[in-house]
Amino acid sequence: IDDNNNDNNNNNNDNNNNDNVNNVCNINLKRKRLLELELREMNENDLDWVMLLEVEAFQSPYDVRFFQHMLQRRNSHRLFVCCVKQNEKQSNAAYIALRFDDDCCEIVSIAVFAAYRGGGIGRRLMNAAIEMARKVKCKSVLLNVAVFNRAAQQLYESLGFETTKWINQYYAGEAQDGLEMIKHLKD
Repeated sequence: IDDNNNDNNNNNNDNNNNDNVNNVCNINLKRKRLLELELREMNENDLDWVMLLEVEAFQSPYDVRFFQHMLQRRNSHRLFVCCVKQNEKQSNAAYIALRFDDDCCEIVSIAVFAAYRGGGIGRRLMNAAIEMARKVKCKSVLLNVAVFNRAAQQLYESLGFETTKWINQYYAGEAQDGLEMIKHLKD
């Protein structure tokens, strides 16, 4: 990705994107507790807990250099974290990593801590990514998901993603196949 090609487009949209990112919403988790969520851009201080989440969520997690690389390329890459606020406490719950290339937004990775899965946090992050892709005039949103991860596939399908291809041994260290899924955005 040539970061210089995206400088003007992303700089013009930073204010709009930050408005979307800094919003707060309420959701109900399975435990019927009303929780407040905050989405914000990831920074270097988040990397320790993001790495813990990587190990929890994935059999072959990204290493810290992957996230450092993305953080250094803010013109074409965006990383966001989701924090849960409850009783004056704030807990880290999830992250999403995006890459913008021409007219496509790729969801490079998304993960939610097990304690918060099933409560709508992944859906909230996906909707924020789709909205951001629309604002920067992307024509599509692309992602890859493990074949065995039916829960994630069902979420993506419910958001309008369609499977476009089967990728043999996509997850190298696991010899696991993946699916490429795409959502075409309408003007």
